[in-house]
Amino acid sequence: MKNHVVLPLILAALANGATLEKKASFSLFAYGEGNKDFLQVASHGTPPHEEEVKEEGGESSENGAEHVGHEHSGESSEKGAEQVEHEHSGRIVVYGMGATVILLSLTFAMANTSHRLISNFTWRTLDNIISIFLAVLIFQALDEIVYDSGLIPPSHAVLGSFIYALVLLTIAVGVSQLLKGTPSNLAIFAASSAHFVSFGFMHASTLGFEHHSSHWKHAVVIFAVVLAIIGSVFVGSYHVKKKLGMTEDEELMEKCDDLENDAGAMAVSMSWTILVCYVMTNEFQDIEEEEEAGAAERRHMLYYAIAITGVAAVLVVLMSGLEQSGSYLKKRLGMFGAAVLAMCTAWAWLLWGKWYFHEHAFENAPMFSRIAFAFYMSIAAMALIIILALLPGERSCIKKDKALGLLTVALMTGWAWEETFDAGLEVLAASHENTGHYFKIYCALGMMAVVLPVHVLYFKPKVLSLPPDDENDDALVEKSKEFLGMKEFTPVDS
Repeated sequence: MKNHVVLPLILAALANGATLEKKASFSLFAYGEGNKDFLQVASHGTPPHEEEVKEEGGESSENGAEHVGHEHSGESSEKGAEQVEHEHSGRIVVYGMGATVILLSLTFAMANTSHRLISNFTWRTLDNIISIFLAVLIFQALDEIVYDSGLIPPSHAVLGSFIYALVLLTIAVGVSQLLKGTPSNLAIFAASSAHFVSFGFMHASTLGFEHHSSHWKHAVVIFAVVLAIIGSVFVGSYHVKKKLGMTEDEELMEKCDDLENDAGAMAVSMSWTILVCYVMTNEFQDIEEEEEAGAAERRHMLYYAIAITGVAAVLVVLMSGLEQSGSYLKKRLGMFGAAVLAMCTAWAWLLWGKWYFHEHAFENAPMFSRIAFAFYMSIAAMALIIILALLPGERSCIKKDKALGLLTVALMTGWAWEETFDAGLEVLAASHENTGHYFKIYCALGMMAVVLPVHVLYFKPKVLSLPPDDENDDALVEKSKEFLGMKEFTPVDS
């Protein structure tokens, strides 16, 4: 009951915070220039147009009266900028800490609840969120090193990024081969490296659209090329693994196939989403970066997100038969298709959320918009965890569909929080004009040095040792009855 009262109050407070941002006496974040102004204020304490006022004051210094007037105006503006900067920082701290306390409390309650499915789903979703967060963090840090050092020249960015992604995949499969004698270590590495390799293929496909498409017809051709490349990678990888004798180890093949499916699905889903954006906006939209969108485009993206969610839910269930097939090809196609549909759904909601929160609802507060978006995404993930846990169904295909749904919300939540963290790093790096990229790398390495060992040594083993979900005992049925408020409740296939 307390959660039902506290949560609406906090959500209202977050909304009220956005209103207070717009009522500030000095418009620090003008539309379209918000992020740039924010970076300059954070690093120098002076907005861009403040510098223009000062320059004009200097040019008119020959006139004593004008000079005095500009001087007083500059001093008062500086005080106003500092005051608004402090107020903005205060709001970010208050609402950021408030959101953190709420999320930690709810997460702790869900992870330790007596309802086994809710607890298991919460732990697994947290595991995926942390893995995705770290994967994006590591990938972006390596990206800074690879591109800044000139290992991939700008003139060959697309080809170099594709080769880079192939190298990552080769290393991941090779390490998996070395770990096949230790199933627990193999499971930990395969699950963590899958996200990292996926972002490599995603980045390569995005660069392909950015450098070689200026019309939706070009985008269609590039999408077909991406499909052909991913298919070729799958076929080539299978023959290499067959020659190395890896196909005889079912567990190793399953982990490697999952890794490749995630990487290919990430590239294809990203390419499809960019193609959809071309149809909506008639221009390239970099999903990884900020792009402006009008009200009609936001509305169309919302409709598309709802539609792709419904279509994906139906098709994933229909394709579950392929995943149970005895044919390796059919099974692989079913798994790949389900992963593509899930990631298309994730990118649709992520893109709509970025367009709505960053460019519309909180357009004057870039950092606050990211915190709010990540918070709402986390609440949505918790709601879906509870819904999936309470939905009946004991068949293996239903369980896999639920796991895919949890991975989808984990991708959205992990990406949203990493984007928030990355935006904060951009602000801090702006004060290091010549060494900003090194500063970001050091911060990322520091974060990984703390989180990665804890995740590998303690968190992952905890997730792998969770009790099975299919223990259909009377206690679990009774708890489901209590949660659903039903007098009679019998799971399907019981």
